[in-house]
Amino acid sequence: DGAFADQGGYITSWILAGAGYVTCDIGGFDGIDDTPELLLRWYQLGVFMSVMRVHSTRVDRPHWPWLYGDRAAAIMRAALNLRHQLVPYLYSLAHHFSQTGMPYTRPLAMDYPADSVAAATTIQWLVGEIMPAPVVVWRAKTRAVYLPAGVWYAFNTTKNYSGPTTLSVPVEWEDCPIYVRAGAIVPLAGVMQYTGQLPAGPLHVQIY
Repeated sequence: DGAFADQGGYITSWILAGAGYVTCDIGGFDGIDDTPELLLRWYQLGVFMSVMRVHSTRVDRPHWPWLYGDRAAAIMRAALNLRHQLVPYLYSLAHHFSQTGMPYTRPLAMDYPADSVAAATTIQWLVGEIMPAPVVVWRAKTRAVYLPAGVWYAFNTTKNYSGPTTLSVPVEWEDCPIYVRAGAIVPLAGVMQYTGQLPAGPLHVQIY
């Protein structure tokens, strides 16, 4: 759990050092085979890296979703679908980054420098106005999520919360808590198999 739980901190530290596009090997590079739970959690976390890249080696079980059971495969497929749907949003963020130098994947401390809790939080970060809180603890049934000052919406819903506050969110394998800052506009593409299928139907625009 330790190395996996540290992924958010590694990524955001590199971003603070000036590397705007940072990722990791989803599923790991060597060692023992991943469990279905570990791999699906890694996929969920990877959706919100500036680069999402699944890696395997020749000596371990490949990190293809269908090799880890039907339930885990469905969850990993959902994560891949969400990443593809987010491409229009990520493309817009990347353009803004190219114009301003402000990284779109960044630690909470960049937006909330006076908030000591935000500054110490490394297992949540911002992707534009979206704040994922991936589950990084084995067999977790709840996830503590810190919401900085302002109004935050649970992704894809109208349910909102006022920060600063900490939520205790029930989680199953299927759940990766995601919150969106009030005022955000998030364009989503349709579900697709590869980016060459863009726009994959009508663009779905969410305004929070």
